[in-house]
Amino acid sequence: MVSFDWMSVLGRYVLSTRRIRLVVVTAGLLAVVQSPAWAQGPSPVEQAGQPTTEEDQQSQQLQADPQEAAQAVTADAADAGMVPSAVVIEVVGTVDRASPGVSPLASQGWTAIERDDRLAPGTQIRTGLRSHVNLRFGETTTVSVRSATHASIDQFYRSATTENVRIGLAYGTVRGGSTEGRLRSDVVVDSTVATLAKRGTEGWQLWVEPMTGRFRVSLARHGLVEAIQKLGLAGDRRISRTLRPGEYVTADTIANLW
Repeated sequence: MVSFDWMSVLGRYVLSTRRIRLVVVTAGLLAVVQSPAWAQGPSPVEQAGQPTTEEDQQSQQLQADPQEAAQAVTADAADAGMVPSAVVIEVVGTVDRASPGVSPLASQGWTAIERDDRLAPGTQIRTGLRSHVNLRFGETTTVSVRSATHASIDQFYRSATTENVRIGLAYGTVRGGSTEGRLRSDVVVDSTVATLAKRGTEGWQLWVEPMTGRFRVSLARHGLVEAIQKLGLAGDRRISRTLRPGEYVTADTIANLW
């Protein structure tokens, strides 16, 4: 688990010239605690309930919208390199990002992704028609979120020898590849109907069609890919097949591939 100093990130949001507010993030919860006013008492403007400084306005926004505050903290931590994050290396067309829980159909809560942005685990990604975004995960893995796709960065962390990437795919297409050297890569792309688990590969792809259960897993270049079909209402029954370069499998053919 990666740890870092949350207070250093939060400090610029919560320091006021008249009073100090402490923001604590723990176990996924955000709490805002306000200390008593200083002995000399509040100014007339503060008594009227109006912010006196830009810092006061930012602090009030934190209290009004904790979810937005948490998103800002996570984004700042990723930008500062304090948590492992994916780096945006190319953006084509309309590509947006959102925090967990925001509907892919919503107009609010989504912001445009730009080149060199850093996307922390938990970030949702939404691409429009004829659009895509390419992401670099650490030293080993590049992922391309293709046109008309809703995906998420579920996990990204590094152990002593391995970079671990977990991508969630609601619908659309995710493809990528890994180049292993000093570090190994462990990449899984997971959807409700199928899972792709790569083993030192280049040119893997998972496509999922919305609402139909149809999917296609393929491997274009080298390495091995494990394709897993989830069956049953809970996905508790599974069919697994290993793909070699040039092979692909669909929902219709996976049971017959040996």
